[in-house]
Amino acid sequence: PGYTVEANYQLQVEDAAELAGCDRVLFVDADRAGCEPFRIERLRPESGGIGFTSHSISPGRLLALGRDLFGAEPEAWLMGIRGYDFDQFG
Repeated sequence: PGYTVEANYQLQVEDAAELAGCDRVLFVDADRAGCEPFRIERLRPESGGIGFTSHSISPGRLLALGRDLFGAEPEAWLMGIRGYDFDQFG
């Protein structure tokens, strides 16, 4: 109770609306070069544009959109789980 889990292949701008109801957010992703077995770092909103596409967005930019569009300012963290074999993904 009190937790929501979302599993997406990639973050999208639409996910900024989900931040509006959150006090704390933990993003979890594979990490090609991080510490073993995982690393955790505090995230802050990243200013700047979305980039060349709106179909993929970094956690920091998503936090900035959530703040700017919905007034959401959750405490945010990124957990990178060390991975080694990503097949055709490199």
